[in-house]
Amino acid sequence: ESPRPRPTEAPTPATPAPPRVGRLQFAPAWNPAIVATVEGERLRLDQDRSLELPPGSYDVSFSLDTTDYKLSGRRRVTVTAGQTERVEVPIERPGKLTVQQHLGTRPGAVKVDGELVGNAPVRGKWLSAGAHEVEIFPAGAVSGDAPVKRTITIRSNQETILTFDLDGRKENQETSRPIGG
Repeated sequence: ESPRPRPTEAPTPATPAPPRVGRLQFAPAWNPAIVATVEGERLRLDQDRSLELPPGSYDVSFSLDTTDYKLSGRRRVTVTAGQTERVEVPIERPGKLTVQQHLGTRPGAVKVDGELVGNAPVRGKWLSAGAHEVEIFPAGAVSGDAPVKRTITIRSNQETILTFDLDGRKENQETSRPIGG
């Protein structure tokens, strides 16, 4: 009688190596010109983008540079091996500022955040969302003329209109409306 064949052991599947990288996932940004930069690699956020990186903490910088405005932001993210981390763009849509004098009142020179932007009326100046310092000086101001100073809050996708009177006879007014509305 022939010897029985020995049962062969089923091969054990190779244990997969643990993942060595994680992934950062970026959704398309509200403006396709927004760029994210991680470890020197630039990703234009005009569509879904992902980047594989070794585990660790990374600074992600974001920038938007158009003819109308320059905006930037940063975010610190942690990459975990085998995991996907969704990264939100920290740059909000900007708003606009219009500065104008009341009808029949003196015009003035307008500064925003310490920078001279022109003589009133200043129409539709793009600004990042948030608080901004607005100063209006009488045209050809002499040292005794006090400027109108106002902290205004620019809201994303809104136009803020500041109407002023350098002589104080009419109340300074601040209103807002949706951009394009």
